[in-house]
Amino acid sequence: GKYSSATGATDVAVCQDCGTGKYLPLEGNAAESDCMLCGAGKYSSATGATDVAVCQDCGAGKYLPTTGNDAEDDCRLCDRGKYAAGSGSTACSKCAAGKFFNSTGSSSADACFACGTGKYSILEGATSSDACLKCAPGGYTDSAGSTSCVPCQAGYADLDVDASTECSVCASGHYASVGMTVCDPDRKSVV
Repeated sequence: GKYSSATGATDVAVCQDCGTGKYLPLEGNAAESDCMLCGAGKYSSATGATDVAVCQDCGAGKYLPTTGNDAEDDCRLCDRGKYAAGSGSTACSKCAAGKFFNSTGSSSADACFACGTGKYSILEGATSSDACLKCAPGGYTDSAGSTSCVPCQAGYADLDVDASTECSVCASGHYASVGMTVCDPDRKSVV
């Protein structure tokens, strides 16, 4: 945990401590550059540390991309739309498509909110429910957290124009092509 550039020294007092955010497990070092930095995702406020164990992890929901940090305050909260599930994270993960998170410091993928039924999102790391788009008429999704909508098949139509319910089969003698909201009585059903 110490070093000295002095030559011919007769007293240990000439040895200087490695600074905060650093440690040095070996003896006989001549320069501060010999001190090893705490890794990314970690920090240490101790001086003269001799073991990497002095470097503490940033907590869940926080990350630290740089090395040699000396305070817990150096750990950054994950941005909105992201999370860090474990401690000692060097980066945050994005909420999956079909989900969003509107606060900072999330510590779990489970904290990401799913878009409701009838809505979808293809955007990863969404920061608000505004990223959840309603399925267009003629399509639906009946599950939360969807990344796409299912178009009504030929012979089915979105009669109630409710994006969260399945399409209805056209009555006998009526027809609807893919993605329709009405069944046309002038054509025969293809189903």
